[in-house]
Amino acid sequence: MEAEYARFKIKRMARFLEVSRAGYDRWRRTQVAPSRRACARRDLEDRVVAVHQASSGTYGARRITAAL
Repeated sequence: MEAEYARFKIKRMARFLEVSRAGYDRWRRTQVAPSRRACARRDLEDRVVAVHQASSGTYGARRITAAL
């Protein structure tokens, strides 16, 4: 639907695809760029995984925290 937005109205496409416009709008809102907090959390998770893998899986929470 997003790709065809320039050619057709959302209401018409929703009716053709048998989906609710409200459902499409709700889905579209969830596709917005992630927040700063979500990005920061993802970066931290990546760093935790990297430290854990670098230790061959032997580091636990305390050592990972100290390494970060």
